[in-house]
Amino acid sequence: MTERRSLPSLRRELLRLTTGVALGWLVVLAFTVTWAVRHEVDDLLAEALREAAEVMYGVLTTVPQLADGATALPQVLPAPAHDEKFVWQVVDSRGQVIRRSHKAPETSLSDVRRPGWFDQGGQWRVYGIPLAGSVPQMLYVAQV
Repeated sequence: MTERRSLPSLRRELLRLTTGVALGWLVVLAFTVTWAVRHEVDDLLAEALREAAEVMYGVLTTVPQLADGATALPQVLPAPAHDEKFVWQVVDSRGQVIRRSHKAPETSLSDVRRPGWFDQGGQWRVYGIPLAGSVPQMLYVAQV
């Protein structure tokens, strides 16, 4: 007796094809949404970092003791205990940190004067602003 091979039904083949296409589009959609959300969150964080740098710039340039690098002030300015979302540094032309926030590194976030956006060591996203004054200084504001 010979075995007879049954042919696949049209309904089953259409269901399998439709399921495969739907799953493929679901994967594409998931990757697209994930990429878009990450991109928008990065943009929001970058905008918040830039805004924080501009506010700090305004404060640092209007307080004469901070702007001229007066030596009577400590390197890390006093503040109540808090969790810093941003760290900041004021760096002189030789790359020495003059002032910094509590959690900012003791060494400069950049070896050279670097205005604008840059990444430091894969750890920090930094925004640099040149400070106005008689002594060339840079304000670096960074977040992880």
